[in-house]
Amino acid sequence: MQEKNFITVDGKRFHYMWLRDNCLCPECRDPNSFQKIYDISEAQSPPKPVSVVEEDDKLTITWQEQPIHQSVFPISWLMAHVNELDTPVQSSRKIILWNKTDLQKERTVRHDFHNCDFDVWVNQLFSLGFTILENIKSTQELESFICSMGPIYETYYGRFIAFIIAMRYTLFFPSSLFPLPSSLFPAPKSLLRSPCSEVPKNQRFVPHGYKTCYIPVKPIKGTEAVDLAYSAVGHPLSPHTDFTYLNLGRLLQFIYCEENNASGGESIVVDGYRVARDFRQNHP
Repeated sequence: MQEKNFITVDGKRFHYMWLRDNCLCPECRDPNSFQKIYDISEAQSPPKPVSVVEEDDKLTITWQEQPIHQSVFPISWLMAHVNELDTPVQSSRKIILWNKTDLQKERTVRHDFHNCDFDVWVNQLFSLGFTILENIKSTQELESFICSMGPIYETYYGRFIAFIIAMRYTLFFPSSLFPLPSSLFPAPKSLLRSPCSEVPKNQRFVPHGYKTCYIPVKPIKGTEAVDLAYSAVGHPLSPHTDFTYLNLGRLLQFIYCEENNASGGESIVVDGYRVARDFRQNHP
């Protein structure tokens, strides 16, 4: 059943904006990594369907675009992604839903690691959802700081993970998790010293916990990357949430970048809750 902005499938409502944003076709998602390529914010107008057909356990939507675009969703996939509202989280801390203008009013979101008021940092972390710690000298120093707050949550990636990716003679990245969990980091210089001072251009160096190993890989082209984050060619990474596929409680993620010799790699921070609130108010 179609409504003004929704379609109802098996008693569940799906917004056209959400459906178009989550199109599963290879033009909208990288066919190798399945990461999103399509950026709905670049659309000239809100998505509108020309036709909606439900048959053979699939929902096919033809969108009013130039050129015409078609999205096909397995009904089972839609049912697995029904939006169920969670019980609101109660907190004594003030939660700030921010945009760029709001952040400019804040005293600071940048804190010197060695000259930081811990209470101010924690309160800002919980009120804004992120902060920036500067002048961390090593991953060992970062690990000690993280462990002073709680245990590090280890995933199948390990405790701390560093990726150095060879791509046309440039070196890229690393990663780690905290129960609050780990993510990607650029590789610490200490890990590049003997016996690993020279990393072959066709290999990926992965410090895994406190062990190291070499994993042979090809130079990564945009069409071959398992993850677009590891590709220096192709599509940029749009704002996203890491580790949504893990069944975990609320966690903190620490991303440590020591050095980046490749072009690009700038970080973008977005308050998804503010986006959702504004969208709800502007498009009830």
